[in-house]
Amino acid sequence: MSAGDKTDHHIQDAAEAYLVWQLQLAIERSDLALVKSSERLKKAFDNYIDQRGVRSEFGRSEYKANVDLVVQELAAKLADHFLGLRLSFEDVEKDYRDRKLKGDLEIQLSKGSPVSVSVKNYKKGFRRIQLCSGTWNSFLNNFLFTADGVGMFIDPRDGSRFKGSDVERRNQIVIWLGLESLIEVYEFIDATNKKIRKFYIDEPAARFWADVEDRWKADCALYGNLASERLSSALDQVEPTAVKRRLLQMAGLSYEEELLLLGQGKYLCSLFSEPYRKLLKAANDDSTTVSYQARKQSLIFTIRDDQNRSLAEVQVPFTLQKNGAWHLPRSPYKGKQYHEKEGLELAYGERRPAKSRELATSTNTYLDLGAIGVT
Repeated sequence: MSAGDKTDHHIQDAAEAYLVWQLQLAIERSDLALVKSSERLKKAFDNYIDQRGVRSEFGRSEYKANVDLVVQELAAKLADHFLGLRLSFEDVEKDYRDRKLKGDLEIQLSKGSPVSVSVKNYKKGFRRIQLCSGTWNSFLNNFLFTADGVGMFIDPRDGSRFKGSDVERRNQIVIWLGLESLIEVYEFIDATNKKIRKFYIDEPAARFWADVEDRWKADCALYGNLASERLSSALDQVEPTAVKRRLLQMAGLSYEEELLLLGQGKYLCSLFSEPYRKLLKAANDDSTTVSYQARKQSLIFTIRDDQNRSLAEVQVPFTLQKNGAWHLPRSPYKGKQYHEKEGLELAYGERRPAKSRELATSTNTYLDLGAIGVT
């Protein structure tokens, strides 16, 4: 992750803490708060932006503006939705990520269970939203096994937990499930990951980004195209009900958590957005089916109703993720600069010895809400 990307990431995380604080403040001013916690939330927000040195950048960011433009109306709508109850808000991103949940914000109520809400704040609006991400390996694992924490799954043979990266045990389970043909797909994924890591992490020829940028782009396309074809064939071996269940989870359409989208002066909250609630209901109907096809580097999933009409389209591209493997701050420089985390001096565009170990295959999940009129 470059310095610019890192700053933007900090600003996005700060915006979530800022949203929680502002919602809590609004609900306290309405005398509807379950607890008085706005001062604590403000302190947590202030500490976050000051420790990361992004106070001024956050203050002029689109992410802050997106919150400021809608937070009062949103707080009022939430109070109306939970009419007769007191409510408070908590920032739960870290805790939820450890439990492999998508929620960033938790609504705590005076009666009933807390409500988990996944928050997405977009500079350019939310017609097309990004949801689930992972590696090629985790993509297939999640269609076959029940997840139980980050990178962990349940062994269906005895209910114990295992790491998705445990190749020997994974293959044993795949054979036990009667899906031995999928081992070849896993071997392709493992071999691809090993090959790209060997070159880009270890080879002297890949030490500088300028020397490999064109090859990197070509490899993303080459291996991404191969992955979409192989994984499309792999899903043909999986029960259609399991494909549908996992696809709805990936697309945030499984009723497991609520969704709040912010962008360009607008917001969408799944708790009370009628178009979104209608999509949720239709997508989860027993008669709904999911089809898919490989299209260049992506798998395109289509959710269809019982009349074979398309309800929504989900795109899952397969690519390679640098994960900050080369030192590429926004401003190029001559000579060398000391990199604190790496503990050594680096030239501009030089490979980071430690960070480059995180280089891997990558997937994302995109749902085009604008195309189906949900926004």
